[in-house]
Amino acid sequence: MSELISVIVPIYNVELYLKRCIDSILCQTYENLEIILIDDGSTDESGKICDEYQTMDKRIKVIHTKNRGAANARNCGINLAKGEYIGFVDSDDYIDKDMYESLVSLMNEEIDITCCAREIKRSYLGSNRPVYRCALNKKKVFTKEDALKELLLYRYLSFSVCTKLFKRNVIGNIRFPKGKTCEDIPFTYMVLKRARKVAHVGKPLYINCQRNDSTSGCKFHSGKLAGIYFERKILNDVKKLYPSLIPEANYMYLNCLYNMIMHIKQGDLDKNNRRIIRKMRVELMWFYAKNLKNEHIISQYSIHILLNCL
Repeated sequence: MSELISVIVPIYNVELYLKRCIDSILCQTYENLEIILIDDGSTDESGKICDEYQTMDKRIKVIHTKNRGAANARNCGINLAKGEYIGFVDSDDYIDKDMYESLVSLMNEEIDITCCAREIKRSYLGSNRPVYRCALNKKKVFTKEDALKELLLYRYLSFSVCTKLFKRNVIGNIRFPKGKTCEDIPFTYMVLKRARKVAHVGKPLYINCQRNDSTSGCKFHSGKLAGIYFERKILNDVKKLYPSLIPEANYMYLNCLYNMIMHIKQGDLDKNNRRIIRKMRVELMWFYAKNLKNEHIISQYSIHILLNCL
């Protein structure tokens, strides 16, 4: 396999982590890469670091833009990408040296998306000890409907674009929603709907470093409620297009509500956050009552809801 892979990296104020990220991409065993660094209006030394790397390796392209968010930066990268395949890496994360070689090796005429698992490191907890997330321990190929099912169940597939390699033509005109967080959710779902088959390498190759001060870090902010909005839209779409997957979509949405409530409770419970929790508890309990026969929900959430969300 010698096709060009375009790797898109949105960057904003990550000077402490950026070199580690870029080095991990440059050291890939698969060398035919186009590395697109989108400096999203950084006010620290991130932009300067990008320019320095551009002089070191001809595969690197640097774009400096005004600060408009990760979604806009990723869209900019997609529009500039020339590769047959497109991948994404967040600038405070890094990847195993054989990640893209492993992902591209599974591509064929029928497989449009390849995936790996991720290893999570939570530095905000005071420890860098990894938390592994990999339900598979071998390679596996999914049909589109099976892949959608696994995505909705958060089991073998996730909404993260960073653990995936996409064929350029399966992305087509799909773009990330501008100005939103949780932008991976609608993008991954819409692209997966176009795929014929999806393959998983069965091991973690992407290292996700979660920080308290990152956009996706542990601290709650109102922008994260976009995730609920996106998953509600997916639920409605599944009801129309994939009725056999309604139980899985209901599980996805209840899982989102439950996790958001628990996420808010871990932070500052000011007046506004308490109001948000009250509204979400009402919706959660109503939704739970409507799904008492859903085996995915009952097996996972009965005790947790009663103990944590009442």
